Amino acid sequence: MTKNATTTIKMEEGDKLHYYEKGKKGNLILTATKEMHGKVQLLSKL
Repeated sequence: MTKNATTTIKMEEGDKLHYYEKGKKGNLILTATKEMHGKVQLLSKL
């Protein structure tokens, strides 16, 4: 992901999105829930 850019990621319930730096898995950003299905999530608002 890039600052001030839009990136689309398809996720299903239970999928986890982690921060990666230099190829190493870092902190958990979010876990997809059924309420997120079909909705746009702005990471800046989470």
